[in-house]
Amino acid sequence: MKSKQSILRSTLLLIAALTTTVAKAHAAVPCDAPWMHPGGQFVITSSPAGRSYTFDVLSFQKQDSDHCSGSIRTTAAFNFQGRTMESKSLFHLTLADGVADLKPQEDADGTLTGKVGASTLNAAVSQQLSGFFSYAGEIKQAGQTLPATTAHAAVSGNTATNGASTGQFAAPDMSYATTERHVGQQEALDTPAGKLDCWPVSYDLTEKSGGITFHGRTLPSSENTLGIVDHYCPAINLVMRKDITSDGKLVTQTVTSIK
Repeated sequence: MKSKQSILRSTLLLIAALTTTVAKAHAAVPCDAPWMHPGGQFVITSSPAGRSYTFDVLSFQKQDSDHCSGSIRTTAAFNFQGRTMESKSLFHLTLADGVADLKPQEDADGTLTGKVGASTLNAAVSQQLSGFFSYAGEIKQAGQTLPATTAHAAVSGNTATNGASTGQFAAPDMSYATTERHVGQQEALDTPAGKLDCWPVSYDLTEKSGGITFHGRTLPSSENTLGIVDHYCPAINLVMRKDITSDGKLVTQTVTSIK
């Protein structure tokens, strides 16, 4: 039972790390950000877990600095309970009149697939993504308070060994809620794009899950609160570093390359 709870907790933490907390974000210099072009890319690496998240701009159309759109593929690679896992999702990004809107492509739910020996784990992930550029145009000065946010998610799938189903995984009711977010004094941050002036934004994120079914067993509802500091750099239009504290342990997600 303990190992199953550990697996589920790892899964939920992974999803939380990728979850956007807003459906829309105000944009400052969005269409001119250095990664927003056909073939653009940025990579986020998680430490100490060693997970990586790659964002590839598959297509991009720009009318002017305030109007553009594109297709983004997100690939997550990580080790999960001894298995090498990879998750891929497709999203459509639209920016119009200084407002950014990111939505999963209707015909492409996220997939989570991994293999070890003859066993395979597959799960379909329906999720909005990416708080890594959700502050564009919102931050004006230190001491500013940004409103609290909420998001919801659902995960379902099944596990199989040698082609035979060994059970279902379902987390149909997950929610994420932040406290008000507080903007600190701007600070210089070393990044792959050089030293940038960035805003630290601090808040708590509470994640709740209920009725999770795993290998025929339904686990009780759970709740976990994370302390988060986002370091948003306007010149790149990205959160270049995200510090996540859970149970006294720190995980840092950093943009390690950009083009």
